Amino acid sequence: MPELSPRKLPRQARSRQSFDAIVDACARLLRERPLREITTNHIAKRAGVGIGTLYEFFPNREAVLGVLVEQRLERLLETVEAGVREALALDARGAIDRLVRSLIDAVTAERDLFRVLVRDAPALGELASVRRARAAFYEAGRFGGRGSGAVGRTARLPHRAADSWLISRMLANTVLEIAFLDDEDGDDGPRAPRRELLVRELVRLLHRMVYASD
Repeated sequence: MPELSPRKLPRQARSRQSFDAIVDACARLLRERPLREITTNHIAKRAGVGIGTLYEFFPNREAVLGVLVEQRLERLLETVEAGVREALALDARGAIDRLVRSLIDAVTAERDLFRVLVRDAPALGELASVRRARAAFYEAGRFGGRGSGAVGRTARLPHRAADSWLISRMLANTVLEIAFLDDEDGDDGPRAPRRELLVRELVRLLHRMVYASD
């Protein structure tokens, strides 16, 4: 497994600028090309630093990705947690709608990075930040059936623990598919339904599963 941690962290302002430029350059390159086409030389050139400077901080490309993932997922966790807090004040349908939209918006904002995590660099899944984010997504998916607040009191799950587990996993994977939709919706296959329709239908189906209602 490649090393996923930086060799050292910057201590001075100039070093911090170079370090941040390298991480930002990696993020920008991921928006333009697949990971397999990105090398440490590409990252250093885009960051405007020498390759020696990159290797001063990072042992390899994966370590740059590791820092990028840590930074972006911290933001994602804040978004997911805010969505859960807002959902607590809503009725059942509104709570599910708010949660689904907050999850999809958060993943869509970083879908280039999520595509790498899911498809191109699964080793990054061992990072603590990735495990925390995955747990937060699953917990959000369990929200409707966990018996918390006004939403949980009316949930109709005959096997609550098992049903909540299944719903959370289905939601997490569906959120990823919707977030990736624009990338996957090419001319070589049938067009997928528009995003808003999918979001509304996901909310309806989740509400039906949890509350036995359309």
